[in-house]
Amino acid sequence: MKPIRVLITDDHMIVREGLRLILETAPEIEVVGEASDGAECLRCVAEAAPDVVLMDLQMPGINDKLHQGSAREGDRRHVGALSAQRQRRAGSRDG
Repeated sequence: MKPIRVLITDDHMIVREGLRLILETAPEIEVVGEASDGAECLRCVAEAAPDVVLMDLQMPGINDKLHQGSAREGDRRHVGALSAQRQRRAGSRDG
């Protein structure tokens, strides 16, 4: 069976490294690249032709075009959105 080719995109290197370590334990998954911003993501998609793009929605250079998968008509690429936000408690000083 052909492996699922995955591109990891996040502006935090530690997140990219963690996801890579987890994904590389699965023999059916091949990590084909990493990107740290929107422009690099588009370049990697064009060069590596991943089946799946794991994308941080709050990464620099992300816009609606990338949110929608930056796919041409008929493209079968899947985009998984990653996002983490600090949750603020009611009444806290910072929120």
